[in-house]
Amino acid sequence: MDASGPKKDIWYAQLLTRRRQREPPPLTYDSWLRQRYVQNGARDPWEMERHLSCRVLKDQGIACLVWFEDAVRYYGVSTFLFDLHLLVSDVKQARAALVERGWEVVTPRRSQTVADIQDELCFLRRLPPRAPTKPSMPAYEFSTVLMPVKHWRLVLPNITSTSYQNPGSADRWPFMPSLHDTLNALIRKWLETSFEQIALRRYVGLMIAYLYRYVPIVRSTEFIELLAPEHRQYFLDLHAGMNMQTVDAHDHEKEIRDSVGDAGRMLVECSVSRDDERYFPEKRWQRITESQRRYKESLPAYEPPDDEEPEEVDDEGEGETAAATQDSKPGLASRGFHRFRSMWDGVFGVTSRGVCG
Repeated sequence: MDASGPKKDIWYAQLLTRRRQREPPPLTYDSWLRQRYVQNGARDPWEMERHLSCRVLKDQGIACLVWFEDAVRYYGVSTFLFDLHLLVSDVKQARAALVERGWEVVTPRRSQTVADIQDELCFLRRLPPRAPTKPSMPAYEFSTVLMPVKHWRLVLPNITSTSYQNPGSADRWPFMPSLHDTLNALIRKWLETSFEQIALRRYVGLMIAYLYRYVPIVRSTEFIELLAPEHRQYFLDLHAGMNMQTVDAHDHEKEIRDSVGDAGRMLVECSVSRDDERYFPEKRWQRITESQRRYKESLPAYEPPDDEEPEEVDDEGEGETAAATQDSKPGLASRGFHRFRSMWDGVFGVTSRGVCG
């Protein structure tokens, strides 16, 4: 009796068991945050040059939170850093504190980013500007943008706490909002924007897409439970692949937010039909591509007339003779035009007399 078979199965089962034991257990939200805080805690946030304005505000007794690119990059989003956006309770007080310590008010260079709330912001830059690192590539002089925190409904940290003054290496940076608070504030602002604030809506939607794309823990069921009840269906629809950059999607999500708390309203995997082209534009392109494919397959193959014989050409004059032969074919351009017109009519439902009824 050959015992190599059972022995081999036992050995393979033991190998799989050892591999499973070496694999780390799936991370929970809290354990993932602790790892992220430890990774970022290798540097003192108060000593970083980019956060110098945060340290100046702390010395003046003013609490702040960083926002936009700096906030999402802290949690693992691969994005460039431009201007430093700070959320403060009083923009005028924070501006006076920075101007006193060497900052000056400047004209916004990238006003199109938040053009819809331009009047509520204050752009400052530190003086004197830093010297360029290379003569051919001057250093980017970012601005410090002060924004009122009331429009984002976030709670500023307690500036007198020990965790804010002297954070530990395993603590979240004192001027950094938590991950679930960040997403709650972004989704809330996205839902509150009007049609006139389309630029701000797209910019906030980009921040949400960044977090969803680059932070895997955000897509977990445990994290969705940390969101506000009126924001959970939005995130489920985003996870289902719904395009949130359309006006129809924005109006639909606002209706869901307003109906939270109604009797019988429950969370679903996707609140709209996946075949609805208003929310899933890729369905429209799939339909058009399929229509084009079916039309091409229905076209008869071109057969040259019986009395037409192909010309024999040498390699040197092949291109010129082929072009001349094509021009000499009667009605070839006309047939190509009618084929294109028939394909157009088949895809969009349009005839020479108007739209098909």
